[in-house]
Amino acid sequence: MNDSRLYRQFQPTHYTLRISMERGQRHFSGSVTIKGAASQQTIQLHAHKLHVLKAHIDGQEADFQHGDGDLLTLTASGLQPGEHALTLEFEGKITNPMHGLYPCYFKLDGQDMELLATQFESHHAREVFPCIDEPEAKATFDLTLESETGITTVSNTPIKEQREENDRLITTFETTPVMSTYLLAWVAGPLDSQEATTKDGVLVRTLAAKGKGNQLAHALNAAVAQLEFMNGYYGVPYPLPKCDLVALPDFSAGAMENWGCITFRESVMLVDEHTSTHTKQFVEMVIAHELAHQWFGDLVTMRWWNDLWLNESFANWMEYFVPSKLHPEWELMTQYYDEETTFAIERDGLASVQKIQQEVHTPEEIAALFDPAIVYAKGGSLINMLHAHLGDEPFRKGLQLYFQRHKYGNTDASDLWKAWDETSGHDVMAFMEPWITQAGFPYVTVGAGDVTVNLHQRRFFSSPQEAADENTSIWPIPLLANGQLSEDLFDTASASVEIKPSAKPLLLNQGRTGYYLTLYDEAHTQKLVAEVRNGNLSVIDRLGLLSDSLSLSEAGLQPLTTSLKLLESYRDEDSMPVWGVITSYIGTLKIFAGDDERQLAEVRTFVRGLAQTQFQRLGWEPIAGESYFDELLRPLMIAHVSYAEDEEVVRKLRTMVDEATSPEDIWADIRATAFATAVKFGDNAVFEKLLGWYKSTTSAEQRTQLAAGLTSSRNPQLIQQALALLTTDDVRMQDLFYWIRGLTASRFARDQTWQWMQDNWQWIVDQFGNDLHYTDFPKYAAGSFSTAEQLASYKQFFEPMINLPGIGRTIEQGIEDIEGRLQWLKRDSAAVAEYLQAYTSSSQAVTE
Repeated sequence: MNDSRLYRQFQPTHYTLRISMERGQRHFSGSVTIKGAASQQTIQLHAHKLHVLKAHIDGQEADFQHGDGDLLTLTASGLQPGEHALTLEFEGKITNPMHGLYPCYFKLDGQDMELLATQFESHHAREVFPCIDEPEAKATFDLTLESETGITTVSNTPIKEQREENDRLITTFETTPVMSTYLLAWVAGPLDSQEATTKDGVLVRTLAAKGKGNQLAHALNAAVAQLEFMNGYYGVPYPLPKCDLVALPDFSAGAMENWGCITFRESVMLVDEHTSTHTKQFVEMVIAHELAHQWFGDLVTMRWWNDLWLNESFANWMEYFVPSKLHPEWELMTQYYDEETTFAIERDGLASVQKIQQEVHTPEEIAALFDPAIVYAKGGSLINMLHAHLGDEPFRKGLQLYFQRHKYGNTDASDLWKAWDETSGHDVMAFMEPWITQAGFPYVTVGAGDVTVNLHQRRFFSSPQEAADENTSIWPIPLLANGQLSEDLFDTASASVEIKPSAKPLLLNQGRTGYYLTLYDEAHTQKLVAEVRNGNLSVIDRLGLLSDSLSLSEAGLQPLTTSLKLLESYRDEDSMPVWGVITSYIGTLKIFAGDDERQLAEVRTFVRGLAQTQFQRLGWEPIAGESYFDELLRPLMIAHVSYAEDEEVVRKLRTMVDEATSPEDIWADIRATAFATAVKFGDNAVFEKLLGWYKSTTSAEQRTQLAAGLTSSRNPQLIQQALALLTTDDVRMQDLFYWIRGLTASRFARDQTWQWMQDNWQWIVDQFGNDLHYTDFPKYAAGSFSTAEQLASYKQFFEPMINLPGIGRTIEQGIEDIEGRLQWLKRDSAAVAEYLQAYTSSSQAVTE
């Protein structure tokens, strides 16, 4: 399917759109008048699976023809370039896949209910009306919806007029600002709402399916506070009179930034007294992400999808930055490094990884761009690096200049660099272009002497086999040595830099805003280990040192046992973000143990030794006055000690589930661990109890937690029962990936799940082929494989698809991921087995 940039031959300026929705019949019909300028004697629009009934150009009947690439070609006698008005009548189907116009299902007082909602990003507006479905094709929209009566309808702008006519509800909305088609949106159905007004006079409403209005206050308060902050930070006021945030019962993505009508999964917006601490934080972060888009993406929009990162990277960073200003105790920028930067680095070490700025031509390629590790997390990490490099004030002033200069328009990356150039005095293009136009990232080898340090940079590959190829990529690297070096920027392959006198050992990338790894020699590493043990490193620097070491071991740049010995200096670690990296070490040891029961027992002993101190410190109940990180750490410690099969902890978690009459009876922060533990060690009755809760709960968070439990069984029959549910209505489409992720991650369910995936691949294509989650299937499968036999099976099934747009790169990365894991196991398995055996022996000796 080819996308030929239709904006070049027709530039729309205004749409008058009327849609009549027949929800019960799963049908819609409509008409659209598009005013714009044509540069040719034929006009082409996008239309996907629409039945066009009539077409006119300037009142004259036009011929129309559907073609490949979603093209609808219009011709009329005597048509000449210039201004024209196109009028089309059409009809289409309301379908379950969560894009275009689709139904959302929920229950109210036991009765089946529905909403209708739209999802148009990236190229799905064409599924509902003929249009130029490209981000550069900005226009204004007048929208009229015809629907059943007795419901609420919301769209981008306030309602202009609403009336009932012939037992139908006719709703006309105010004209939108100039915007892209992918940002048009509406929701229609029985909705509850809460509202407030910002100090700047913007009406903010939070809406959800009828019956869930009592779960909207948290999101409303967060949205008001954040919108007020952003208005000041960006210097350009939010340009609409209202901002609606709508929680949808069925939604494929996490949320969508439709201008003034933001849509969310219920799990990332609804909060009540039973919601976990982590989810409450995450709700505020997702809201910040989408509100950031109201400027970065909506007000100013990328010219084409190759600059998608302009939208998503910035919003990824702002989802941490804005709440960090409103909740400094959350230390969100430390969490940013743990959750986003390390996530990006893990993917970015693959040779097949995409660049941030990637050329795309087809809708399938556009969908493949939405890689959370690269376009979101890596791009956001680069924005974080640039923010630190420029300083907050020049950074903020550059954004203000950018928005003022380009509001309601389209841009590419160079426009943003120019704005920052003017406000900072830096050559931002020279600094940023190597990071976004080159795949991968560097590691820096540090040879520290008494008066100078020798630095070398090279592209990092997680596989030594890939690193063997010559690579000449060079990046401008901020050294971030806190004044310990005579130079601040390292932008050559090698350099010798003067070390300034200091009482502390040299440490690069302090504060961890630099997007690179650092490899020290053994002697210098021991000096840094002493700093960790003596408590002389900040949380984020302890985190970064430990994270770097694990990545370097994976790449074969040092033995894994070197990293494990470094980890020993973290025995008293009490910071939640650092424990995020420690958890990655534990996951690595599980991979090395494989299905070897003796080694798995040794891993459990190792985990128990790591977690016991903090588990005993924190206990089971919140402590008055404790830090926010302690609130988050407690559930993780309980989860680790449960994994270690501590008899008392396992018994207590199982008892919680046995005695509970509903999920709400279990503390939300440990609910997922309790469910998983109960199913892992329980019988069919426990599985059936949780499955009953899953089917009946109206809480999206609880469904996610229950899915984690139901995919934790060790019983082959129960695993097969879980798999059989995936193609039924019992598992919502939006929740399927929680199930797949849990089942592929389980060594007991992995093989059955892989067989299920192969057997049901056509069903997967039919349901998710146009969905952003389509690539998750090969990704999750690859992440669970670590044997030569599994690699062969993966390749046999997926290699015939490797040239398909949208999924091909993910398959290629999956193969590389498994091959790299096999190499790592071959290099380090014997040494790790010896290390774990020695650790277990010493632990038993201490116990005895």
